[in-house]
Amino acid sequence: MEQAQSISLPAFKSERNHKERIFEIDFLRGFAILLMVLLHGCCAFLDIGPGRMIALPNQESNPAEMERVFSFFSHIFMTIDYGNLWILEFFFSGMFMFLCGISCSFAKSNYERGIQLAFVSIGLTLILEIADYCFGTDIHIVMGILHSMSFGILFYALIDHFFPSFWVDYAIGIVLAVLDMVTVYFVYHGGNSVWMTPGTMPKDWWRLLLGLARYGDDYFSPINTGAFIFLGATIGKTLYHSKKSILPANFPTRWAKPILWCGSNSLIIYVFHMPFFYLLLLLILLPFGYRLYF
Repeated sequence: MEQAQSISLPAFKSERNHKERIFEIDFLRGFAILLMVLLHGCCAFLDIGPGRMIALPNQESNPAEMERVFSFFSHIFMTIDYGNLWILEFFFSGMFMFLCGISCSFAKSNYERGIQLAFVSIGLTLILEIADYCFGTDIHIVMGILHSMSFGILFYALIDHFFPSFWVDYAIGIVLAVLDMVTVYFVYHGGNSVWMTPGTMPKDWWRLLLGLARYGDDYFSPINTGAFIFLGATIGKTLYHSKKSILPANFPTRWAKPILWCGSNSLIIYVFHMPFFYLLLLLILLPFGYRLYF
C-alpha cells in the first residue's frame, strides 16, 4: 500500500506505472512493514526457542545466558501482540491496510490485484500446512493479513465498479468499522472462547470471515480490514484525487530510500521475512551445539 519494482502488497500495477511517486504513501508503507518485521523478528525467538524447535542435546533447557535472550525477545512480542502494548500492532497493521485502501483508489484493476494476493495467501497457507505435517512446526495461517486484504480488495473492486463515489466508500467504511467494533465487543465480552481448534475450524470457518473467532498464528478479520481499505480509498479519492504528493515539491527524499524500497517490495518482504529470521537464528545457534527437534 515508483520506481521500477516487483509486485508488492499494497503497491499496485497501475500505481507503479505513474511517473511521479507519492512519497508519503511509499514512506509510510515502508515504515509499517519495517515495524511488522521487527515485531515478527521477536516472534522468531518464541517460535524457535526452547521447547519448540531447538535445544541442546541431552539438556532440558538452554544455558541461562541464552535463555535470557530468548525470553527477552519473546516477552517483547507477547507484550505487543497479546499484552498491554497491543495498540502498537493495531496501529501499524491498521496503517498498512489504510494505505492499501489509498492505493486501491489509484489502481485500474483491483480485481487482478485481489486475485493475485489471494493466490499468494493460499500458497502461504499450503506451505505452512505441509511444513507442519512433515516437521510438526505447529505454525498455521488461514486468515492472515494477506488473506484478509485479498477479501477487502475484491470487495472494494466490486463496490467501486458500480458505485465509484467516495461517499459510498466512506459510508461502507464507517458501517464496517461499527460492525467490527460491535462484533469485537460481543465476542470478547460474551464469555465464549474466541480461539478455534483444528477440529472445529473446518465446519466453523465462516466465523473467521465475520471476525467471530480466531485461528492460527496470524489472524485479521476481513471486516476490520475492509473498514480500513474503504476509509483509505476515501482519502485516496479526495486528498489524493490528482494522484500527486501533498508535500512541497522541494521536500528532500533521498534520505528515505531504504524505507521506500521496503514499501515498494512489501509483499516479498512479508512472505520471506520469517524464513529469513528462522534461518538466521539456526545459522547462529547450530554451530554452538544446538540441534533441531520436532
